[in-house]
Amino acid sequence: LRQASDTVQEQSGRIIEFLEEHLSAIVQVQLLSCEQREARRFARLSGSAVRAQVKRRTTELFFSSLLYLIIVLGMASVLCYGGYQVIIGTLTAGGLVAFYGYTFQLFVPLYGVVDIYSKVQRAAASVRRLMEITEADAILRDRPDAVALGLTSGAIELRDVSFSYHPDRPVLNAISLRVNPGERVALAGSSGNGKSTIARLVARLYDARAGTVLVEGNDVRDIKLKSLRSSVIFVPQDPVLFDVTLRENLLYGNPQATPEELDRVTNLAQLETLIERLPK
Repeated sequence: LRQASDTVQEQSGRIIEFLEEHLSAIVQVQLLSCEQREARRFARLSGSAVRAQVKRRTTELFFSSLLYLIIVLGMASVLCYGGYQVIIGTLTAGGLVAFYGYTFQLFVPLYGVVDIYSKVQRAAASVRRLMEITEADAILRDRPDAVALGLTSGAIELRDVSFSYHPDRPVLNAISLRVNPGERVALAGSSGNGKSTIARLVARLYDARAGTVLVEGNDVRDIKLKSLRSSVIFVPQDPVLFDVTLRENLLYGNPQATPEELDRVTNLAQLETLIERLPK
């Protein structure tokens, strides 16, 4: 019952994730005329959720029916054995009726135990999902001695900064950069080289794995997050990427595109180097 309840919660979560992802990108879905395809994907997810709920209910009915069968067989056994005792004279009819009544009062409440237990497991599955979120530690938090950032002139510096989203794939390796007040600096390079990552590190959306990021000569880790982010403006590109492979994302608008057409698009978008670095 616990496993079935957890599965129902997981399937419900997948439906919510799908809706959140695709409703936020509804313009792209409509522009590329993919409504029917996404509707079919949603139907498949909904079908999985329904099957999970049916399985949970089937499990509940199985155990409740099994317990009911045990109760019926138990009461029948009491009557048969008690009747035999009455026949041979070792038990009175009144004693049999009294014993049967007491046994009935003992067994019947047990029938409700499975229903109560199944409801408890449903609630417990929801609680477990909530606890996963509430007990998760915040990745970034203010240090106890963090200070508020005052008026800024725009001085930014990176000193031997290294960063990676995955331990075995570094994005930045010992990068040093200084931007003086009033100076404009353009970071050029192919997709995936870490240009946006540098901006995120300055806004402290992530912490550097090594090195120091300075704003106005202060380590960003020594500045209160609210104060830093109210002073540093980060404008992301926000490309819409669905939770599928890069190839499926590129073919989203035209799944029937030929390999030659796909190669041409990746060349135009200058994605060749990125794709070579992502064999999977």
